[in-house]
Amino acid sequence: MDGLKYFMYILQRQRTMPPSCCPVMKEIFSNLRFEIIRAGHAICDRSWNYTTFKYPFCRLYCITKGEGFVTHHGRRFRLGPNVLHLMPPHLPVDRQFCPCRMEVYYLHFSAFLPGHLDFFSLLKPCCHLNIECGGMLESLVKRLVESKSFKSEAPEDLLLTDGSMRLLLEPFARAAAREDLKGSLSILIRFKPLFDYIEGHLSSTIRLAELGKVAGLHPTYLSNSFSRLLGVSPLQYVCRRRIEQAGALLLEGRQSMAQIAEKLGFVDAFHFSKTFKKITGHPPSSYRKWLANGAER
Repeated sequence: MDGLKYFMYILQRQRTMPPSCCPVMKEIFSNLRFEIIRAGHAICDRSWNYTTFKYPFCRLYCITKGEGFVTHHGRRFRLGPNVLHLMPPHLPVDRQFCPCRMEVYYLHFSAFLPGHLDFFSLLKPCCHLNIECGGMLESLVKRLVESKSFKSEAPEDLLLTDGSMRLLLEPFARAAAREDLKGSLSILIRFKPLFDYIEGHLSSTIRLAELGKVAGLHPTYLSNSFSRLLGVSPLQYVCRRRIEQAGALLLEGRQSMAQIAEKLGFVDAFHFSKTFKKITGHPPSSYRKWLANGAER
């Protein structure tokens, strides 16, 4: 499918959506921004075999040769040619393995709405997408990886990265966008002051009572409402945001564990390491080594 046909396809999809959904779609996607952490091409073998882990970022796989398998949501998914597979942040993955050999283009990224709210905490996309071999979506992944536009601040590269990521996520988000866009937008409106406060105080101790005052709600009512809408409590959300920030600092590689712990409001390096492992399944030292050696996981 060439570029013109793909844009016509998206236009037709929007025309068939209920009119009430269109303003919500525009509101959500106009404020969406991306941070690509890593992108590359890897040849995996039997050593690509891991169990029970979570990462604080999204992973998108585009397989060009061979096959692999990932297990999550109680299902085993086959990774092979003609497939794009998306794993949202903090997704518990039970296992991933390659029985022989697999060639994969991969993107590790975050997608944020205003207040640094994770896009996938509001919309639950499908994870597995059948695509045309050599088609538009596969070409977009390859171009992002090979051009390394996400590392550049040139206007044309910023546009390329942003536009490509939006086109890549549109098919995944389509089903979720139909279901509850109004609810997603209401969460943004209702809790945006809370998200902004959390983002500005990650280096400090944040208590539920303080968040209740910011939101103008009783702490217990806030906790129950927040958990019902986002699937995690306010304090769990704070912890997740700290771990996401820690992942970015570990990628930069310029600060020690103690410095990262102090910057993000942890008691000390031990507390930081313990919390990081509890959430991701790996200690931050292992995570930093993995980022440094460039291996795909």
